[in-house]
Order: sequence, then structure tokens, then C-alpha cells
Amino acid sequence: MKKNPFIIFGSVILFAFHLSSPGLRAEDGANLIPNPGFEDAPDASASYFLFTSPDSQADNCRFTISTDTFHSGKQSALMQADDFARFCLSPQGSFPVAAGDCYRVGVWVKAGADFQMQPDSPGVVIRLNMTAGTPPVGSGSDFIYLDNTVSQGQPPYSSPLPASASAPTEWTHIEAVVQVPAGVDSVVPTLFFWKAKGSLYVDDFSFQKVDPTTPVTPMVTGTSSPGTQAQASQTLPIPTQAEIDAIAAMLPADPQGVGRPITDRAAWALAAQQPAFQRKEKIAATFLTQPTPELTDALFNDVQVTGRLDTYLVPFRLRSTRLIAFVVAECIENQGKYLPAIESELDAILKEKSWAAPGSVLSPWPDHSFGGMESIDLSTAARAWTLATTDYWLGDKLKPETRQRLRDEMKRRVFDHYEDAVKTGKPHWFWMTAKYNWNAVCTSGVTGAALEMLPDPKERALFIASAQASMNTYYLPSFPEDGFDAEGLGYWSYGFGSYLCLSETIYEATQGKINMFAGAKIRQIALFPRHFEIMDGIFPAFGDSGVVRSQGIENAVDSALLLFINQRWGMGWTDLDPAKNNMYATHPGGDRLFGLGIFGFPLPTYGSGVVVGSPPAPDETAQGNLRFFFKPESVLITRSERPGAPRLGLALKGGNNGGNHGHNDNGTYVAVCNGAALIVDPGMESYTAKSFGPHRYENMFNNSYGHDVPFVGDTLEKFGPSALGKIISTTFTDDKDTLVMDLTTSYPVPSLQKLTRTYVLDRTKPSIEITDEASFSEPTNFGSALVTVWDWKEESPGVFLFSHEKSAVRATVTVDDGTIVDKPEPIIGFLPPGDPLLYGLKPERLGVNLADPVTHVVMHTLIIPATVSP
Repeated sequence: MKKNPFIIFGSVILFAFHLSSPGLRAEDGANLIPNPGFEDAPDASASYFLFTSPDSQADNCRFTISTDTFHSGKQSALMQADDFARFCLSPQGSFPVAAGDCYRVGVWVKAGADFQMQPDSPGVVIRLNMTAGTPPVGSGSDFIYLDNTVSQGQPPYSSPLPASASAPTEWTHIEAVVQVPAGVDSVVPTLFFWKAKGSLYVDDFSFQKVDPTTPVTPMVTGTSSPGTQAQASQTLPIPTQAEIDAIAAMLPADPQGVGRPITDRAAWALAAQQPAFQRKEKIAATFLTQPTPELTDALFNDVQVTGRLDTYLVPFRLRSTRLIAFVVAECIENQGKYLPAIESELDAILKEKSWAAPGSVLSPWPDHSFGGMESIDLSTAARAWTLATTDYWLGDKLKPETRQRLRDEMKRRVFDHYEDAVKTGKPHWFWMTAKYNWNAVCTSGVTGAALEMLPDPKERALFIASAQASMNTYYLPSFPEDGFDAEGLGYWSYGFGSYLCLSETIYEATQGKINMFAGAKIRQIALFPRHFEIMDGIFPAFGDSGVVRSQGIENAVDSALLLFINQRWGMGWTDLDPAKNNMYATHPGGDRLFGLGIFGFPLPTYGSGVVVGSPPAPDETAQGNLRFFFKPESVLITRSERPGAPRLGLALKGGNNGGNHGHNDNGTYVAVCNGAALIVDPGMESYTAKSFGPHRYENMFNNSYGHDVPFVGDTLEKFGPSALGKIISTTFTDDKDTLVMDLTTSYPVPSLQKLTRTYVLDRTKPSIEITDEASFSEPTNFGSALVTVWDWKEESPGVFLFSHEKSAVRATVTVDDGTIVDKPEPIIGFLPPGDPLLYGLKPERLGVNLADPVTHVVMHTLIIPATVSP
């Protein structure tokens, strides 16, 4: 994201598209659900859609077709999750309905022997998602339970009541007759696995229009309410009055923000000397000649129709880009030249139906009680803090009526909903208890805006107390002690960068009394880019990350964050160029004025100075520069940089194929030579509506076929935590690093008995050797691959030369017994080749396969530095 960091955007837009796709017209008595018995398609992918709640992404939620048991026909669907999860199965398409119509809804279910459900949930429930309008907006939900009772949730979406029946160990029919309420014109029936785990068989799904005289199933007493049950086990810590009072005593009487107001001419004279501010001033003059970008309903709806995010988000982002440029230029020049343009841009933004991205607006997240146009998401958070910073910097330069509108809209769209969640302990959005980047991004935006706009110190203190609790309870515990970010380098910049912004604004607001930089673990998170770097600013693009194709750490990591960490922790780094500081101001979901405020002005000092992060531990200084081993995560970064010899670097990963933003790529590796990554992980393509959901691993960027890993029995690596790249031994010396990984469980191939991959970085030669050894119970096809984004040529079967500018390596693939057949092919994702969103990325897979099936194979890949031909 990535990061274009819109991973969750992908999943919600996909579901929104699903809700709005053309539906089937109701005919009395006809079952409207295609393939109701899961008989027509072996994988059912053409008939059904799987949606996994964001808080269950790591639980390996899945569905397959089973012939083990069935209610009718010869097969059924099998829904499974490795841990207590919330995900649903629903037919493709929505169903147009009319108010007053009655429908009989039913499905047969049977629990597997391993099925369990939590006592505070229904375990299994049919949820009828009801929407209205175009684009569809949530209008509530009906829930049908195992005992065939029905409850009604409030709009836009809601959560069911706790379990009213035990797990269905025999085939059980869930059925009810419901009436379409007023204002609803579309329904999607979904079968939810709700806070359950194990296996559930599903068969004979039905949705039938019946005569209006058919008795409607009565509602149970005590209808469900938004968010209550879904978050019963994940509540927000409610700040006590004593905590609020203590923090309020640290705050100034009047709100203050990041950066300096336009009235501080000395500060702005210094700011005007920085390249990043100068670039904003220059582009502002160009923007004056151009109109404010239009955001129409057609553009909004186009996201659903095409699945592309850029059609709406490009002009959406351009509005904030323009506003930021105008504000910076006016603060530098202070002549009123840009005030009319600022007023015009603010007027357009304040009139927007939503500050959120289309996917968030339309999202049917189960615990998203304030959905629709007032959703707080990644884009809302950035817009809110940017608008608040605009008000803080310009103050009375803005029209009084504009400043009042700003406060009214901020209160309506952001502050009221957030305060309600904090005071009740009931999160209104999944990200409030999320253990990944969304929490830090949204929490920082909302808190930063509150500190700049809310007049009451106690109200500001509430936001600070909540932010601290959320970070300490949910976000920071998501990192291991070594600071590894499983979401990838781009998401480290987005998520932890937002944490740094939040920490700095709280640090400044409290005059240094609250220090969220302290702690050994936070120091390790801050050091993640340095530990993850292979060499020369080159990083592995594991998961949803972009391939770094040029030298210089600032090309991969936001330079503002590195410069900030260097100062706040006193790291002593000398390789950073302040002129490359981009102030953390740009992002596809909306640019950030507050980034210029935090990173573009001298950091204030309180007490002893600007070094406020924790000092290094003894083991940190003793690690040396040969390698960094993220042992719990099975990721190794190792290098050879001996004087007079070519410089080689290797990054490899095991672990498992679960997790947020992960790919099915156990065993993948990256080889770097003399400042260029020549054999690579392909990283990610820009997100589309298919990037998350049931088709995610049909994409070669995301599945194992697009990575330099074994291809076993013509079968891809499977998804989920049970697919392991397990490190079974390591030997690290000054001359050689050796790591052995067991990949057996990654491949669902019945004949596979054992598969290991051994990596050796030899500094004495220097060279990298990858050895795959596999054993099978019967002859099975076997192969592997090399992946690159640079020039290559095949010198002979299994021998490839990779080169870029003055860097080159030769990779020679051999087998102890057998013949190798090469198969070069492009790596294709969801975007067509040549699409602008690929940014010129054209990765290729160079397959190396055995000509004949084998029962045992040892395949060697030797990578050595080479000479580039003139």
C-alpha cells in the first residue's frame, strides 16, 4: 500500500460492489439464490462470495466444497476458521425488493466435530443486509437464529443477540419469514459464522418470495443494538474522571496545534527556506489557475462498477493537495493572495457528502454502527486533522463563518461519534480495537484535530486518555519485542508514522509531561527500517509492499520519519539528507498538512533536550552489521560487504501464510548485488476491489506462483497459519550464514512427504546458494522460479543473467538427477499490463521445472556476482 495503505479499503469496496451488483427479480415461490445446493460449480466461486471481518483476517476464514456430508444432492459448502472469527457466505448479487413484500429465508447447517461458538454470540446466524438508494446505504438488518427466531438491528448495520441454541450437530434448518420494511429496496442474505471456530457444513440456501398473507415470524424481545454484541469481548477502556482531570491540568487553556500560526513570522521565515515548503509554494501558484476538482455521485458510484479506487480518490486527494499548497503559500507570503482560494477549497470540502472513501461509506462491517456518510476512516482522519491545522495556522485570516462551519462539521462528522464511543466503551468502528495500522492512523487524526479545535481542556484530555489507552491496549501489542512489522515497510511508515505524529502532538500539548516515545519495544519498532534494510536503501517487498528499485533509504522509507527518529532517539545516523525531507505530507487517501507542522518546524525541547526515546540496550550495540535475524517471525536479513569483493545481500522469509497484508510466499527471498535488487519478491500492485476477498490469491502478485518458491505438484502454497515456513536450523558465522527451512506444510499435495529449503550466504566467495530437497510417495511434478523486474537473458537452460546498470548476477539452477525446462512468463495481477497504476512495474517469473515427475529431487540455485557487458 502500499503502502498505498488501502488494504482494508479493498475488502470493503469489494463487498460494497457485491451489494450493488445487478440482482434477480423476485417471483413468488422461486428460489432466487443461484446454485443453492452448491452442486453446479466445483469451487462455487461463480455463485458465492466470502467476506471476512477485518478483525478476523488472520483466522484463516475460508470455504470449500465438500462431499463428506450433505443435506441433499452430492455435496455441500464447508465454512472453516482456525480461531473464533466473524465471516460470512452469501450469494453473488443483491436482490431488489419492495416494502411490504414477504420472503421465506432458509439454510441447512451442520456443525463439524471441531465446531465451537462463544457464549456471547449466536455462532451461526442468517443476516439480511437491507439497503436503500444508489449507491446503497445500510438501512438495518434482520437476524435469523438457530432456533428460527428473528431479531431486528438498527441502521445502518448491526450485531446479533447471543446464542439461543446449541451447536447444530445434526442437519438443522434455519428458516423464517420476514417482511421488507419501509425504505428498503435491496436485500442480501448472508450466512454468518459469528464468533465461532472449526467447521460448519452448509446446504440448500433459499430466498423465496411468498404471498403477503403468509404469517411473518415474530421478532424476539430485546432487539439487537448497533455494535453491542460484536464488541462484547473488545471494549474500549473508559478514562476515569481522575485521569481526565490529571491530563487537563497539563494542557494550555486554549487549544494549540502542530507547527506555527501565520502570525509567527520568524518561524515562517525559517520554514520558507526548506525545499518541501518551497515546492508547496511553487505549486500553489499553478493551482490558482485551475478549478477545484469535482466530486460527483457518478465518480463515487464508479468505484463500485469498475472496482478501481483511483477514479474517485484522485480528485478527492487533489482537493487536500490544493488546500495544503494554498495554506503553506499564504503562510509564507502573508499577503492575502491565497485566502480566496483557501476559502473556496474549504467550502468544497465542507460540502462533501462524506470525508471517507467510498468503500468505507458503503461498508457492511458488522460493528460499524456509524457507517454511511459519517464514517470515520483513514481518509476522514487525514481530512479532519488537515482542516484543524488550517484553522490553527490561519486563525482570524479565515472568515468567521468559515471557522464556525469548520467547527460544526468537525463536531458532526468526527468529535461527537468518537466521544460517544470513548465514554460508553463501545467502539463504533473496528479500527478502534484493531491491532494494525488503521488504529494508529485514525486515532492520531482524530486526536490531533481535537487538540487543535476543542476549547475545553477536559474535552481534549478525554481524547488524549483514550488515544493512550488504545495504543497501549491494541496497537503497540501487535508488534513483537524485536519491532518487526508484519504488514510491511510501507505500512510501518503509515501506521507507526501516525503513532509518531500522535505521540509528538501529545508530547507538545502536555509540555513533555506525557512521553509516548519511551520504552525498549518502541525503540525497536522505530529501528525496524534499519534492521530490515538489506543494503543501500534496498528492502525486501514482502507482503503488500512496493519493490524498491533505486538506491537510497529515502526512496523506500518516508524521510521525515527517519529524520525525526534520528533526533528524538539520538540515533546518530549520518546518511540522511534533510533536503529530501518530504514532511510526511503525501498520501493517496488524502495529503496531510499536519505532517508539515510536525516535521517542518524545529522540535520543541522540554527539560533535558530533544532526545526523549529510550537509550539502546547492550545487545543492540553488540549485534554488528552482518545480519539481523527476526527470529520469531522467521525473517533473516544478511549481507556480505568485504573490501575488494562484490557486495551481496540476501533477505528471506518463512513464518506462515496468514496475517494482515500477507502473501502466500513462504520461502521467498531477495538477492541484492552492488546496490540493486536483481532477484526480487514482486511486492504488490496497486489495490483494486479484488485485492481483498475471495479472489485475492488468484493474483500472481499475492500467490506463490508469482514468487521464487517451489512449485510442487502443479499446486500453489495454501493460505493460513497452518501453512508454515518453519526454520529448523541456523548457523551464523563471520564467513557464512546458513538457514534451513521446512516448507512441507505449505503445500496441500498428498504425495509430498518432505520439502526443505536451505539458504547459504557465503562471504568468502561471495555467493548465495538456495537448495530445495523434496521427497514424494509417488512421482510428482516439481519446479521453482526466479523473479525479477530488471533486464535478464537466458544463457542456457537453467542459467540466467540478471543485470541493472552496473550490477549483475548469474543464477544457475541444477538438479542432482533430471532435466530442467525453463518457462519465462510475466507476473499478472488484477490490473492489465501497462496500466498506469502499475507504475512501470513489469515483474517476470522465470520458471525452472523438472521435465518429468520424481519421487525425490535436490535442486540447487547458485547466485554469484557477474560482469555487465558493455
